[in-house]
Amino acid sequence: MTDSHEIEVSKPKNILQKEINLGLNNFLLTVGKGTVNIAFL
Repeated sequence: MTDSHEIEVSKPKNILQKEINLGLNNFLLTVGKGTVNIAFL
């Protein structure tokens, strides 16, 4: 029982981690573009 329960708990964590990674990537891309724009001004 504990094994199946742990798997169920880990699934949302993995999804959340993917969402966080996507958010971080988008944030870094935005910051990177902003930095490039400032550098060219």
